[in-house]
Amino acid sequence: MIIEETQANPRYYEKMSRLLDEIIAQRKNDTLEYQEYLKRIKELAELVSAPQKTNEYPESLDSAAKRALYDNLDANEILALALDNIIKATKLDGWRDGGIKERKLRIAVQNILKDDEKTDALMDIIKAQCDY
Repeated sequence: MIIEETQANPRYYEKMSRLLDEIIAQRKNDTLEYQEYLKRIKELAELVSAPQKTNEYPESLDSAAKRALYDNLDANEILALALDNIIKATKLDGWRDGGIKERKLRIAVQNILKDDEKTDALMDIIKAQCDY
Protein backbone atom coordinates (compact mmCIF):
# COMPACT_ATOMS: atom_id res chain seq x y z
CA MET A 1 0.00 0.00 0.00
CA ILE A 2 2.88 2.36 0.75
CA ILE A 3 4.19 1.93 -2.78
CA GLU A 4 0.75 2.25 -4.38
CA GLU A 5 -0.21 5.42 -2.49
CA THR A 6 3.13 7.23 -2.63
CA GLN A 7 2.14 9.22 -5.71
CA ALA A 8 -0.95 10.59 -3.95
CA ASN A 9 0.99 11.85 -0.90
CA PRO A 10 4.75 11.39 -1.26
CA ARG A 11 5.83 12.93 2.04
CA TYR A 12 3.43 10.94 4.20
CA TYR A 13 4.19 7.60 2.58
CA GLU A 14 7.95 8.26 2.55
CA LYS A 15 7.66 8.81 6.30
CA MET A 16 5.73 5.55 6.67
CA SER A 17 8.34 3.75 4.56
CA ARG A 18 11.14 5.04 6.81
CA LEU A 19 9.23 3.85 9.89
CA LEU A 20 8.82 0.41 8.33
CA ASP A 21 12.53 0.26 7.51
CA GLU A 22 13.39 1.19 11.11
CA ILE A 23 11.12 -1.51 12.53
CA ILE A 24 12.60 -4.14 10.20
CA ALA A 25 16.15 -3.05 11.05
CA GLN A 26 15.42 -3.26 14.77
CA ARG A 27 14.03 -6.74 14.34
CA LYS A 28 17.06 -7.85 12.30
CA ASN A 29 19.40 -6.50 14.98
CA ASP A 30 17.50 -8.47 17.64
CA THR A 31 16.76 -5.28 19.54
CA LEU A 32 13.04 -5.89 19.14
CA GLU A 33 11.19 -8.92 20.46
CA TYR A 34 8.90 -10.66 18.02
CA GLN A 35 5.70 -9.67 19.89
CA GLU A 36 6.78 -6.03 19.97
CA TYR A 37 7.73 -6.27 16.29
CA LEU A 38 4.24 -7.52 15.39
CA LYS A 39 2.63 -4.83 17.52
CA ARG A 40 4.62 -2.06 15.80
CA ILE A 41 3.92 -3.49 12.33
CA LYS A 42 0.20 -3.51 13.17
CA GLU A 43 0.34 0.11 14.37
CA LEU A 44 2.18 1.14 11.21
CA ALA A 45 -0.36 -0.67 9.02
CA GLU A 46 -3.14 1.25 10.74
CA LEU A 47 -1.36 4.55 10.10
CA VAL A 48 -0.83 3.66 6.45
CA SER A 49 -4.43 2.64 5.87
CA ALA A 50 -6.02 5.48 7.87
CA PRO A 51 -3.74 8.54 8.09
CA GLN A 52 -6.63 10.69 9.31
CA LYS A 53 -6.53 8.79 12.62
CA THR A 54 -3.15 10.26 13.51
CA ASN A 55 -2.98 13.34 15.70
CA GLU A 56 -0.80 15.05 13.11
CA TYR A 57 -3.61 16.76 11.22
CA PRO A 58 -5.81 19.72 12.15
CA GLU A 59 -9.55 18.98 12.09
CA SER A 60 -10.05 21.18 9.03
CA LEU A 61 -8.12 18.66 6.91
CA ASP A 62 -11.06 16.33 6.45
CA SER A 63 -10.10 14.70 3.16
CA ALA A 64 -7.14 12.78 1.78
CA ALA A 65 -6.56 15.53 -0.77
CA LYS A 66 -6.33 18.26 1.88
CA ARG A 67 -3.99 16.11 3.98
CA ALA A 68 -1.78 15.48 0.94
CA LEU A 69 -1.55 19.21 0.25
CA TYR A 70 -0.77 19.88 3.92
CA ASP A 71 1.96 17.22 4.04
CA ASN A 72 3.59 18.49 0.86
CA LEU A 73 3.34 22.18 1.76
CA ASP A 74 5.45 21.88 4.90
CA ALA A 75 2.41 21.55 7.19
CA ASN A 76 0.95 24.90 6.14
CA GLU A 77 -2.75 24.46 6.92
CA ILE A 78 -3.87 27.83 5.56
CA LEU A 79 -2.07 27.33 2.26
CA ALA A 80 -3.40 23.76 1.94
CA LEU A 81 -6.98 24.92 2.49
CA ALA A 82 -6.56 27.86 0.11
CA LEU A 83 -5.21 25.58 -2.61
CA ASP A 84 -8.00 23.07 -2.02
CA ASN A 85 -10.56 25.85 -2.53
CA ILE A 86 -8.80 27.12 -5.67
CA ILE A 87 -8.60 23.61 -7.11
CA LYS A 88 -12.27 22.92 -6.49
CA ALA A 89 -13.30 26.29 -7.93
CA THR A 90 -11.05 26.09 -10.99
CA LYS A 91 -11.03 22.45 -12.11
CA LEU A 92 -13.24 21.48 -15.00
CA ASP A 93 -14.57 18.05 -15.95
CA GLY A 94 -11.88 16.00 -17.65
CA TRP A 95 -9.09 18.30 -16.49
CA ARG A 96 -6.50 15.50 -16.14
CA ASP A 97 -5.97 15.11 -19.89
CA GLY A 98 -2.89 17.35 -20.05
CA GLY A 99 -4.67 19.87 -22.22
CA ILE A 100 -6.01 23.36 -21.73
CA LYS A 101 -8.16 22.42 -18.71
CA GLU A 102 -5.14 21.10 -16.85
CA ARG A 103 -3.05 24.13 -17.80
CA LYS A 104 -5.79 26.43 -16.50
CA LEU A 105 -5.72 24.64 -13.15
CA ARG A 106 -1.91 24.74 -13.10
CA ILE A 107 -1.98 28.50 -13.62
CA ALA A 108 -4.41 28.89 -10.70
CA VAL A 109 -2.12 26.82 -8.47
CA GLN A 110 0.94 28.73 -9.72
CA ASN A 111 -0.74 32.04 -8.84
CA ILE A 112 -0.98 30.89 -5.22
CA LEU A 113 2.44 29.22 -4.90
CA LYS A 114 4.55 31.56 -7.05
CA ASP A 115 7.05 28.72 -7.57
CA ASP A 116 7.24 26.70 -10.80
CA GLU A 117 9.08 23.74 -9.28
CA LYS A 118 6.70 23.43 -6.33
CA THR A 119 3.71 23.84 -8.67
CA ASP A 120 4.94 21.00 -10.89
CA ALA A 121 5.41 18.71 -7.90
CA LEU A 122 2.00 19.58 -6.47
CA MET A 123 0.25 19.12 -9.81
CA ASP A 124 1.43 15.50 -9.86
CA ILE A 125 0.01 15.04 -6.36
CA ILE A 126 -3.24 16.81 -7.26
CA LYS A 127 -3.67 14.60 -10.32
CA ALA A 128 -3.30 11.50 -8.15
CA GLN A 129 -6.11 12.55 -5.80
CA CYS A 130 -9.52 10.93 -6.13
CA ASP A 131 -11.17 13.92 -4.41
CA TYR A 132 -10.37 16.17 -7.36
